Amino acid sequence: MTMNLKSISTFAAIALFAPVFAFSEIHEYNRRVEFGMEAEAGFSNNVVSASDVLVKELVIDLQEFDDKLPRHGLTTEFMLEENNYFNMDINGKFRLGFFAGASGSGYLNLGRGMFDFLAKGLEVGDSYEATMNIYTDLYLNAGASFRTNIGGLGITLKPTYFVPLVYIPNTKATFSWDTSSSGKLQAKAKANLSVYSAVNLEKLFGDGDEEDDETEGGNEGDDEDESDLQIKEEIMNALSRGGVDLTFGVEYPFIGRVLEAGIYGRIPLIPGKLDYSMSKEINASVYTSENGLIDVINGNSPETEMDVGDTTYSDEPYKLHRPLKFGFEGVYRPHGDTFLVYSMLGFAIRSPFSNSVKMYPEYAVTGTAKFYNFLGLTLGMKYTDMVFSNQLNFMINTHIFELDTGVALRSPHFFRSFTGAGASVYVALKFGI
Repeated sequence: MTMNLKSISTFAAIALFAPVFAFSEIHEYNRRVEFGMEAEAGFSNNVVSASDVLVKELVIDLQEFDDKLPRHGLTTEFMLEENNYFNMDINGKFRLGFFAGASGSGYLNLGRGMFDFLAKGLEVGDSYEATMNIYTDLYLNAGASFRTNIGGLGITLKPTYFVPLVYIPNTKATFSWDTSSSGKLQAKAKANLSVYSAVNLEKLFGDGDEEDDETEGGNEGDDEDESDLQIKEEIMNALSRGGVDLTFGVEYPFIGRVLEAGIYGRIPLIPGKLDYSMSKEINASVYTSENGLIDVINGNSPETEMDVGDTTYSDEPYKLHRPLKFGFEGVYRPHGDTFLVYSMLGFAIRSPFSNSVKMYPEYAVTGTAKFYNFLGLTLGMKYTDMVFSNQLNFMINTHIFELDTGVALRSPHFFRSFTGAGASVYVALKFGI
């Protein structure tokens, strides 16, 4: 039997551009053997839009800014994520993969009372209260992934070893200003900040007198060798203090590849540990006697009381987990690979089993159109890690090489996420056969 040139070309195109369907699954791969990297970074706020900044003359109007603030004030946030991986599809029934990367996030919130004070000033009889909240985390992670089918169910398991590097639990500072009708002024501030780290913070920020006394008169070359050795020891110690969690997925093809749905989750198992911490407590007050506000206006200094505690360092281990997650997800492919809709609905718990626990919902809806799995375009919106994001991704796939790029408008405020109040950039490079 002979094959004409057209048949051969058609067969070659299918072999080149068609994805590998060893499994019917929600998150399909395009190659049997694949390695690659992906990275994303973003920053946003909930008040200032792109149109507010991209003007010929930038004018800062505190009153207008204060009027635009939501009731909980100004929030800025950042995120970063990087991942490197290698996946193998073994005999069409089992997939094995390995990955390593890093992730981090954080936010700063300034309460509205602070901007009310800046915009309106302080008059006799006025009082203001304001808060400030801060949070930060940074992790390294590595692990393996396993995928197979059991009884018609697609099972995915990803045990992950994570190493916490820096952690600032949700920390709140309070401020207040008050004036009586008699002109008495009183202002107070209170904060208690703790920073947990994988490295010795006392060596970085302490006065270092004890260490200087011990090394005084020593050989400079020996000191450098000892310092390098200490750094290596601290790195190895930090890597050994990691924790373990298990990410899983269970899915079922209700209508073959047309409609698939399942559950996903991340279960904390063993907490990671940070061996070093730095804490500082601040209590401050400024006050005047009767009619003292007039004295301040006239240039006289008010009385002050400042209780700034000493910076304390500790090597007592602090335990923490990555966020716990659970939810439902599914994909609908009404026209095969030409078009698909993905959706997800779940919840997450940040800092589980701690005093800083925070629970929040998560969701995502995306639509992807593909042309012979060679070109792809994805539009979607999601709410994850307490940030709204509107995505536009583009894919070019030659099967041996794939480039995915994307941008997103993001913000902690839903409507501001459409106005350029923040953005993120995503890029992925994938290679394989």
